[in-house]
Amino acid sequence: MPDTYRRYRAIARCLLQLFPRVTGHDRRHLHTLTMLICGIVGAQQSQLPKIVEQTPGGRACDESVVMRFRRFLKHDEMTVERWMLPVAQALVSMLARLPLVFVIDGSTVGRGCMCLMLSVLYHRRALPLVWVVVKASKGHLPQTMHCELLRQLVPLVPPGADVTILGDGEFDGTLWQADITAQGWHYVCRTASDILLTRDGSTIQMRDLAPERGETVALEQACMTAACYGPINALAVWDRKYEQPIYLVTTHCDLDLAETLYRRRAHIETLEFIPVYGIVSVSTGGTDHGRITV
Repeated sequence: MPDTYRRYRAIARCLLQLFPRVTGHDRRHLHTLTMLICGIVGAQQSQLPKIVEQTPGGRACDESVVMRFRRFLKHDEMTVERWMLPVAQALVSMLARLPLVFVIDGSTVGRGCMCLMLSVLYHRRALPLVWVVVKASKGHLPQTMHCELLRQLVPLVPPGADVTILGDGEFDGTLWQADITAQGWHYVCRTASDILLTRDGSTIQMRDLAPERGETVALEQACMTAACYGPINALAVWDRKYEQPIYLVTTHCDLDLAETLYRRRAHIETLEFIPVYGIVSVSTGGTDHGRITV
């Protein structure tokens, strides 16, 4: 498969720039990492037999290569800090030439565990960067865990980068929002219809923005929750395709941009989680809304 060999050589050249002085066992580990990334990119899946099919000379039935990958992933020296973060940092630095968009999501990953993950959006892909796996049933994880994951992401992002973080309704906590803002970054997060909004001494619920179908209603420079956190901008968006509106909070002043960015967010499935770049399709859509600003 000529494309597979070309892909492998291109990845190998890039990784050798990040790890220029590897020798001995580390050189073999680097070769295995190159094969893993090559296979994931080619297969667009994270099941090891599928990955093997997209490596140079690989066949899904080649159990020796599958076992090689398993040993690599379980090896005590295969730490995130040693092998994964340099690749992630190089990737983010390259993508930071344009505005960066990250998505945070929590998903069940089997064996009674959940994975909380921050991924960078690239075209219609979500490339996982940092994550934490905890023993928990399906549900929402603590806001403190969201903030801790954010702290893991910060060292990977070049200073001065234009960053927006997208999240669903689990990620509208005010502590989380404050930590993002403290980095000089933006966010667009979904929130509940009963969240309190306050502006000029008047308090309403988010649902009171009451958009018509096919319409967006915005409330700018408001505060949210009983704690009056803000200022934030609130959006009530009712797409014609759906039966109910959704509600968003954002620090973006350009509300059209905020709405467009949130449309890039989709539920991120972690599939069979392995600590290399899994690639997950992310759908995007257009808009047909009018907007009313309150």
